[in-house]
Amino acid sequence: TVNSISSTTEPFGTASLQTGTTAPGFSPPPPRANPDIRYYVKGPLGERFSGLIEDESSGYTISDRAPTLYLFESPSGKTDGQFNQIQDFGPFEVDIVVNGALVATAEGGPSLSIRQP
Repeated sequence: TVNSISSTTEPFGTASLQTGTTAPGFSPPPPRANPDIRYYVKGPLGERFSGLIEDESSGYTISDRAPTLYLFESPSGKTDGQFNQIQDFGPFEVDIVVNGALVATAEGGPSLSIRQP
């Protein structure tokens, strides 16, 4: 049970999650996903975008504002993404990070495709 959650858009900001356990304070975090795949959509600040992130068996439609981080936990095979700017404030960038290592970057706009190598 989640009691409290927070987020930030500030550079080097932090976020916290407090769960409803019987112990006071915070519970230890769960183990990391394996593989841990993250899609990081960067600037221009506030740019609206939509798209699709998918693996070999499922896909997820997305719609948000930059900057945004998507966590893709334990995918079925490799992943790829399609991102489309809505306002076209200028070029934007998408990174794929796998288990903490940057593996792919795409830059441009108003549409980007990126694939996990």
